[in-house]
Amino acid sequence: MVTDMTSGSPMRLLLRFSLPMLVGNIFQQFYSMVDAMIVGRFVGVDALAAVGATGGMSFLVLGFVVKQARAQPQKDDADVCGAVAEDGAKQPRWTVRFTGAAAIP
Repeated sequence: MVTDMTSGSPMRLLLRFSLPMLVGNIFQQFYSMVDAMIVGRFVGVDALAAVGATGGMSFLVLGFVVKQARAQPQKDDADVCGAVAEDGAKQPRWTVRFTGAAAIP
């Protein structure tokens, strides 16, 4: 089913579009929280640090998927390939920068 996002009430269209992503993000946060609680209680501090370090990876993947979804509707293979190349180059650098900044006390 294809929804025309150019006609109708903008607020209603935006809510219908963003609600599944919002719900998915909320469940991802709950999963991360429960995972950290279980690992912290039963495995140990080192494993808890590893679980915390992977939280940023989920946002990295989410950013990659959103970028692909934005390039896909044009059905232009060059745009999709360009988005893949751009994400492949930029996102790991930003991840390293933010991880390094968070590690500095």
